[in-house]
Amino acid sequence: EADIGGEGDPAELAKRRTDTYGKRKKILEVSTPTIKGISRIERSFLESDQRYFHVPCPFCGTYQRLEWGGEGADFGLKFTRDPAGKVMEAWYECAHCHRRIDEHHKTDMLERGRWIPTNPERLKRGYQLSSLYSPIGWVSWRQIVKEFLEAKAFKERLKTWVNTRLGETFEEVGDQPEWTILKSRCEPYEPLTVPA
Repeated sequence: EADIGGEGDPAELAKRRTDTYGKRKKILEVSTPTIKGISRIERSFLESDQRYFHVPCPFCGTYQRLEWGGEGADFGLKFTRDPAGKVMEAWYECAHCHRRIDEHHKTDMLERGRWIPTNPERLKRGYQLSSLYSPIGWVSWRQIVKEFLEAKAFKERLKTWVNTRLGETFEEVGDQPEWTILKSRCEPYEPLTVPA
């Protein structure tokens, strides 16, 4: 909620409660992102140094973020399906050398990984991590692909998948007026001319 009991923003109230601890305090904001543009955790992350976990390719050694990639992307998670549509195998394609990285490489990649900030000059630290980094035995790349294929035709299920598996905000699709055009059409009103 935006306002708790008339006292204001709950996240800001929680931060003020830590003032007693001075410089010794640590404030952790941990959440799954929700809708692009209105997600509290997205706003907080955008104010931070925006750290992403980079792992080395086992073949070329280039450090990179693990990303979904998506349809038509020349890197990211790739998969094959049998004639019935069942996911047969899933692997990651390196963004640099384009070699196939199988999931068994992930353990070594994670051990050698490092957090790299996008905006190192900012004092506030922010971290983002997707399920693509799940250690062996947790959530497999094959399972992530299977869940995507099951969710992609249903907006609410896809939203859950994007938020929880990719750790990203979901962008609502539809016709929306450009805010600058809408703002330019605003007209000033004199207090006496506003309808009752």
